[in-house]
Amino acid sequence: MHTVELNAFYMDTKEVTVGQYKRFLAETGHQALPDFVPRYLSMDEHPVLGINWFDALAYCKWVGKRLPTEAEWEYAVYVAG
Repeated sequence: MHTVELNAFYMDTKEVTVGQYKRFLAETGHQALPDFVPRYLSMDEHPVLGINWFDALAYCKWVGKRLPTEAEWEYAVYVAG
C-alpha cells in the first residue's frame, strides 16, 4: 500500500446505456455490440455490456470524456462504498 495524491476529478454517476452506445456506433461506425447483447438487453435504458476497454475508451473520446485512472476509480469506489 502507498499514498497517492489525486487532483480533483469528475466521474459520471450513471452507467452508459445501450441507447447511448448505439448512437455512438451509428455515428462512428465503431465495431458493433456482441450478438448476445440485443437478446438480453432489448431496452435502450439498460446499461451497456459486452464492450472491452478499447470500446469504452473510444466511447469516452467520442463524448469528450475519459476513463478514470486506477487511483481515481479506487477513490470513487471507496467514497461511494
